[in-house]
Amino acid sequence: MPTLREAVRELDPGTGLLLEVKVCEGVEGLGADIARELRSMPDYLWSAVRGDTLVVQSFDHEQMRAFHQRLGVVPVGLLFGSRPSEAELVAASRWAEQANPRFRDTDPALVDRVHELGMAINVWTVNDEADMRTAVSHGVDGVITDHPEVLLEVLGRN
Repeated sequence: MPTLREAVRELDPGTGLLLEVKVCEGVEGLGADIARELRSMPDYLWSAVRGDTLVVQSFDHEQMRAFHQRLGVVPVGLLFGSRPSEAELVAASRWAEQANPRFRDTDPALVDRVHELGMAINVWTVNDEADMRTAVSHGVDGVITDHPEVLLEVLGRN
């Protein structure tokens, strides 16, 4: 498995990176560690920030808050394993740029509310073409999938 530095080195300029910080029970400081590692690559970091090609996301909202406090110029996405409550959304909107729930927990009302709060919404993991069409019709900003080639066809970008 490549390190973050090795992965970034392999990216073509302008390639988007949605970096997911996995929850590691008993491991503290991942948000701070990732902020530190990104800062150690200033050419990549500032190019990605200017080009809007980097987002860091996780289910671990506390790690993401720590990351945001150390490197607030990088957009943060908060993953939700169930439909986020109104209180969770309002709290997230104070510092996160994205609320990213499961596709199955998402409907047009949730998409509208996330947008009203000034955040983007990306749904995960959508691998079925019909589900991709539904997600797009709901007005989501992005679809996280294992099959980007199918999503490109759905979007008419093949």
